[in-house]
Amino acid sequence: MIFSSLSSLLGTTPRIPCERAPRGNRAAFSLVEIVLAVGIVGFALITIIGLQPVGLTSLRASMDSTIETQIINQLFGEVSQTDFSRIERYEDSLLYFNADGHRVGSAAEARFQVQLEVVLPSSTFSPFPSAPSDIQTSLNTVRLEIGRSPAVSGETTRVHVFHVARSDKLL
Repeated sequence: MIFSSLSSLLGTTPRIPCERAPRGNRAAFSLVEIVLAVGIVGFALITIIGLQPVGLTSLRASMDSTIETQIINQLFGEVSQTDFSRIERYEDSLLYFNADGHRVGSAAEARFQVQLEVVLPSSTFSPFPSAPSDIQTSLNTVRLEIGRSPAVSGETTRVHVFHVARSDKLL
């Protein structure tokens, strides 16, 4: 009675509980569907997480290859611009570079090590035996071997060879 008089004062009508729809007509997911969806999503996430180390290894190898190329270009430019009579100072040089490709002083702080070997021109050896003797004595061969520092077992070093011509003998 209090309720009816209160509702008439407020201008509202009392609420009547709704009837629920029969269970077969409701739109909802069953427990089996939810378990299957969670299983598929879980499988996909595990696969993606499992591929992450492979991707990171590939990324590191790509970065190393890029840095090695920069080191080779840097050394090629340095040796090429050195006076021909002073190139032998690179003979049996062991140089160290960090992960950014900058030269460092010791193997402890290095990621790459480079061994340089200079083959000075001589009449007994020439990379081009059929070339005239004045060309043979005007050409130095530089062999550059680059690898990880310290050397990682099973990893190969890469060898690059380039030739440096004597610029004062050019025509």
